[in-house]
Amino acid sequence: MKTFRWSSCLFFSLMLGLFSASAFAQAPEQPQIKVMLDWAVQGTHAPFFVAEKKGYFKQEGFTSVQIDRGTGAGSVINSVAAGAYQIGLSDLSVMVKFNAINPGKALTAYYVYFDETPICLVSLVGKNPIRTAADLNGKRVAAPAGSAIVSTMPILLKATGQTNAKINFINTSPELMPTMLLRGEADAIGGFTNSMIMGIRALGVKASDLAILKYSDAGIDMYGLSLMSTQAYVRDNPKTIAAFNRAINRAIKDTIADPRAAIAITRERDPLLDAGVELERLQIALAQVITKQTRAHGLSSATPERLKRTIETVAESETLPAMPKVEDIYTDKFLPPAADRVIPPMGR
Repeated sequence: MKTFRWSSCLFFSLMLGLFSASAFAQAPEQPQIKVMLDWAVQGTHAPFFVAEKKGYFKQEGFTSVQIDRGTGAGSVINSVAAGAYQIGLSDLSVMVKFNAINPGKALTAYYVYFDETPICLVSLVGKNPIRTAADLNGKRVAAPAGSAIVSTMPILLKATGQTNAKINFINTSPELMPTMLLRGEADAIGGFTNSMIMGIRALGVKASDLAILKYSDAGIDMYGLSLMSTQAYVRDNPKTIAAFNRAINRAIKDTIADPRAAIAITRERDPLLDAGVELERLQIALAQVITKQTRAHGLSSATPERLKRTIETVAESETLPAMPKVEDIYTDKFLPPAADRVIPPMGR
């Protein structure tokens, strides 16, 4: 019995040592990080708070993950490029343009959250509705200066043959956009489906009273929201990137499986959020996450062909000084195994 006990203790000690060594080997180089979201805290961002609440960041070795709101895709990219944040959630097409113009500050994406672009314009059916890009000429569009809609408008105009259209962008804060539309101070508001649609719906406007022009309606096929960091940060902190991906990937799966629980957790961050509105918003967002591609191949299953198409779509609509390469804008080497990225049945 003594021999058995000694052997058992030795076995468990060895196993504990191996486990600790393995955990240490995967521990992030930077256990304290700052993350900037693309917009104000919403149901869209539930996975970040699920990962925080359930301890997924802590389990991956992070001692501090600060999650802050953003004010648009462009501002997020600028903040990450400047080093104010280590990780940003932003639009991939906006990053392509930034990288081409700023090769010395280029970013790399390593987890695609939105498999399809959510960029759209929202107007009112009874007040100068914008149903096609041709309706944009001479119209006023409210959006923050650093938002995706401002940066990518040339893509929509090029794809629809409306390059001569004159658009008056009104620079405003995200919170004021829905009210400006209702008051007639803007003809449309621009941004992501999950933000724009619910921003105006939250003010009591019926879905049937909205005219929604999605980029995808014009045949524009691009990836959307993605996690990204500077190329230098990705190079120097591969374990940090991989650990963050593992935590967020688990949280996205949890969010898909139980959206209501995910919204309840998100409201702990901001109790003023309306649970019903944010659940509907999250469901709109998840429609960009759960696609034919991701159902077949798992979360963040970006392909070289579509990445190349995203780059070419941006390049053909803008006068870029250089054409970024696929490998310079995205890498899949930090993703969890494919088996861990299988999409679970969606809860209600």
